[in-house]
Amino acid sequence: MKLGWHPSIDSTDAGAADRVNCGAQAGDTATVDDVDQAVGCPDEGAGLTVLDTTPPETTIDGLTIPKTPKGSVTLSFSGSDSGAGAVAFECKLDGGAFAPCGSPHTYTKLKRGDHTVQVRAKDAAGNVDPTPAMRAFTM
Repeated sequence: MKLGWHPSIDSTDAGAADRVNCGAQAGDTATVDDVDQAVGCPDEGAGLTVLDTTPPETTIDGLTIPKTPKGSVTLSFSGSDSGAGAVAFECKLDGGAFAPCGSPHTYTKLKRGDHTVQVRAKDAAGNVDPTPAMRAFTM
């Protein structure tokens, strides 16, 4: 990710700079403590890490209930992320707990009635989609 650095000085004392804030053009901010204000902001790759705090988005692309075997459902899903990228998924059926899964994912031996499946993406930075994709279906 290419960043354009624009320095600004934060100061708690009228004459002393406490921090140099280097904000990327996209609105991200990286803070460098104890940097001499004459140095300015570093070039990309100079040891600064811009943290990814944006969670990924999750989409259920399809849900199929085949005629055989009875009681099974297969769902396909995907994720998108503007930072580190979606790297893992977790699925949840009805009131169960989220568990690791991959796309496509099949549930078997489901009883007749209403069911709800949820899928959430996780990115390489550890961010989890706070609003899992959800699909209701009836067997």
